[in-house]
Amino acid sequence: MGNALSSKIAVRRYPKKDCSFEDVLSGKISAEELASQLSDDELAKLLTADGSQKRKALGLENKELAVGEGTHTHPVKEWGIPASVMQDGPAGVRASAFANPVPPDDEIAGRDCICYPCATALAASWDIELMEEIGAAIRADLDKAGYNGLCAPGVNLHRNPRCGRNFEYFSEDPFLAAKMAIGEIRGIQQNADGSPTGKYAVLKHFAVNNLEDNRLVGDSVLSERCARELYLRVFEYVIKECEPLSIMTAYNKMNGIYTSAHPELVDGICRSEWGYGGWIMTDWSVYAHTVDCLKAGADTVMPGIYVPFEEMLERGLDRNTARIRAANLIRHLSRTEHYKP
Repeated sequence: MGNALSSKIAVRRYPKKDCSFEDVLSGKISAEELASQLSDDELAKLLTADGSQKRKALGLENKELAVGEGTHTHPVKEWGIPASVMQDGPAGVRASAFANPVPPDDEIAGRDCICYPCATALAASWDIELMEEIGAAIRADLDKAGYNGLCAPGVNLHRNPRCGRNFEYFSEDPFLAAKMAIGEIRGIQQNADGSPTGKYAVLKHFAVNNLEDNRLVGDSVLSERCARELYLRVFEYVIKECEPLSIMTAYNKMNGIYTSAHPELVDGICRSEWGYGGWIMTDWSVYAHTVDCLKAGADTVMPGIYVPFEEMLERGLDRNTARIRAANLIRHLSRTEHYKP
């Protein structure tokens, strides 16, 4: 089902130099060059997100961290690498706290973000332009509240009407689901003139996530033809027509392998076959081991279970792969707005 991209690319160790993330922004150095400068400990921090479990393990103070729903990426201040803060979700920005002060006149019962109809209802409109308008309005909410990305849209298919997560997904049809998602992503990521907004959408849940019961351990068993013609096709449509700046893997297994740690799926199909060049994260607290996710193609494991780099090496992660993953995140940060402490 495709060859792993990380087996083809090497991030060589560049000579140690006085550089920073600002040099990536200015084009003086590449994301790969900056990633090559990171120590093992810095790599370990960057490859796992900045959640409460990680803060506790590392003894970090909350005041030094970005405010956000759930988790954000880990900043590395020594190199000026910032944090990117994202918010759920499927019906608009679900903000429980704000990175920026909210103007009092905009507050409604302590919140000021719009809640939109569920994805299934929006898909019934068949209105792509409407989805672009909603995406632009969501982007405005992200900007107002001080966040960078939205953990949406979800494009998994309505395999069963009893699925507890269907409200996040558009349709049973991959073409309709893809077109609606493309509209929302464009509204979030592009201005009217096509220029980037600095905000990003997170396409999810990759892949074949079709049930909510036992969602952390469920196994979606299907043939390759079925996967490619239905469940993967919707992601392929979106990625090739309107590249989302980020993708989130799913909780479930696919034919016995966790999708978050499935090398044929993530590094193979998504990166090598489809040519996806964005930032890939896992869903929150997946059961697959952190290192297995990184080896398979994920760049950042959510929500921040710290794993020492020595343990990563013992489990089979090599430094070159770690630098590739870190470079993908650094490149993502250079393409988007980010939190500045």
